[in-house]
Amino acid sequence: MSIELSNLNHALNSRINGMVPAGIYRAEIVRATVETSKSDNPQIVYNLEIESGSHAGAIVMKFTQLTEGTIDYVIDDMHLFKISIRDMNDLPAILESLVGTLVDIEVSYREGYKYPVPRFVRMICRADRTYID
Repeated sequence: MSIELSNLNHALNSRINGMVPAGIYRAEIVRATVETSKSDNPQIVYNLEIESGSHAGAIVMKFTQLTEGTIDYVIDDMHLFKISIRDMNDLPAILESLVGTLVDIEVSYREGYKYPVPRFVRMICRADRTYID
């Protein structure tokens, strides 16, 4: 008999996220989707798995709101991935193509905020392991 436990994934991820100290990490994009935020806005959610060191296997989540005021962040991230986005309706497929991509991320913490705030520093290689200069 199989017991469904996916309802605990949010709690698990929030505990794992809190264990990664500030610093630069190599990570793999293991999930990248468009979802609805708590405030009912569309957002990009990246699950980034730390590749090595004492925090290998930890998942850090990166959230990017999809609003007119935050579109520059989306463009900057896509530029880092060497992707030119022309139609936001293409975004879900583009994000899916990023799964498996290796990146360097910088994790920091905001004052009074217990969860990490990662930002992409550079892309190391694409999901097919094509390395970038």
